[in-house]
Amino acid sequence: MSDIILHPLTALDGAPVYTADDYRHVVNPFLFPSDGSSFGGVQGVRYGSPSPLATIDGLTVTVKPHCGTLRPWEGTGSYTYAVTEPMTVKVPDSEGDYKIVVAAYDPSLSHGDTPGARLQSWDASIPNAQINGLVIARVTAGVVSDVAPKIHVDGSIEVDTWNQLIAVWTVDGVEAVVKVTGGRYRRVKDEWVPLTDIQLNPGQWAKDWSVWYKCSMVGNIVNLMVKATRGPEWVATAWSKSQILTFPDYVKPNVTDLNVPAAGVVNSGFQLDKTGLYVRPFADITYTKGSWTSATLSWSV
Repeated sequence: MSDIILHPLTALDGAPVYTADDYRHVVNPFLFPSDGSSFGGVQGVRYGSPSPLATIDGLTVTVKPHCGTLRPWEGTGSYTYAVTEPMTVKVPDSEGDYKIVVAAYDPSLSHGDTPGARLQSWDASIPNAQINGLVIARVTAGVVSDVAPKIHVDGSIEVDTWNQLIAVWTVDGVEAVVKVTGGRYRRVKDEWVPLTDIQLNPGQWAKDWSVWYKCSMVGNIVNLMVKATRGPEWVATAWSKSQILTFPDYVKPNVTDLNVPAAGVVNSGFQLDKTGLYVRPFADITYTKGSWTSATLSWSV
């Protein structure tokens, strides 16, 4: 049975002696977001790296100084790397599609013959899962673009596009930003769910209503803006409820029966609870077709 690795310890009689493998399993897992495994981390470059990170001149791609993390193989933990001076790599031609990779080699784990990391050009048809390193840029028909996730100091992740985000695998609770749209997302049940533009579901009586809304989250605060218009005539009974929107599981606010008058409508209001948003009349009243229209209201819960 192997000993538990405890780090750091002052050596006594020459022990302990730490290997690189020990360091990858004890220290590196705490430096960046988990990828969902026991010791691996999300691959990416440190936020604050130059932008653009890669440029191209003819067939020569130049990568600017930066640092990042690699998790090239399952079960081996993560590596950190640094490019301290501009480095170059050539692509085969100006018509093809290529990936610019920081590739890892570790003979102690039977990967390669010479230890270290190298800047390489790979054919874009090779899946990232088969690449022993981090894809930091992509060259398509002579044009280079950055593709590496950027890891913020708070553990959140920044990517340029949605397609780049869905390729990132991490644990629930990690948040991310898609730079092109400014959209914020959170990892929930192994999926990236939106925080900036949350899509709500229609309630039981949604067919009778025209509803405009905007829903977002910051931390655990749900922000909701709503304007509703009734379509058909409504012979309303006091304190009855007409559900117009429901919340997905990850959004449900921790409130019970928050009632707010519907500005612009007589004897009626909104009710908000964990399940969704309702319209409630405060008296027995008949609203003629199209007569029930609220002003735009907002809540933060």
